[in-house]
Amino acid sequence: MDAPKTISIRVDAEPLPMERPRLARSGVYIPTQSALYVELLTWIILKEVTEQHWKAEPQDILSLEVTFSRSSARRVDIDNLIKPVLDAGTRAGLWVDDSQLYKIVAFKEIARESNGHTLIDVVKAGDPVLDAGATGRLAVNPVGVLHKIVASEEIGPSVDDEVHV
Repeated sequence: MDAPKTISIRVDAEPLPMERPRLARSGVYIPTQSALYVELLTWIILKEVTEQHWKAEPQDILSLEVTFSRSSARRVDIDNLIKPVLDAGTRAGLWVDDSQLYKIVAFKEIARESNGHTLIDVVKAGDPVLDAGATGRLAVNPVGVLHKIVASEEIGPSVDDEVHV
C-alpha cells in the first residue's frame, strides 16, 4: 500500500505558544507547560501518523497548513504557536526534518466551540493542492523546484527564481 500524499490531524487541546527558554544555574531549560504541550502534540501526531499510514521520506518536499482555534482572544504571536507543532512534528515522524517544509500557512482564530483545538494538514509535493499556487504565493512543482507564482503564471524559470532541492 502506498503512503498517502496528505495527512490531516486534529488536536483537541488549547493551542499554547512556545515559551522562551529559561536560564537556571543548571543551564537552559524549556518551561514545563511548553515541554508538556510539545509532548502531548507529539503523542497525538504519532498516533495519527501510524493510523493514517503516513510516511515522509528525506527527499519529500512538504507543505504545512495549521489552524489554531483558541478559546481566548488573548494576543499571542503566531510564530510561537507554530514552534510546538514543528518540534512535535519532527519528533513524531510527520517529517524527517522541518527543513523539508517549503510552505507554511498558519491561521489563528477564536474557537466557535468552547474549547480550543489545532488543525494540522501536511501535503507532499506532487499533490494538486500544493502544486496549485495562488497570486503572490510560493508553490512547489512535482519535480521538486520551487517557483514564484504570480497570477497563475510562472516567473522564470531563471537561476534567481528557482531553488533546486
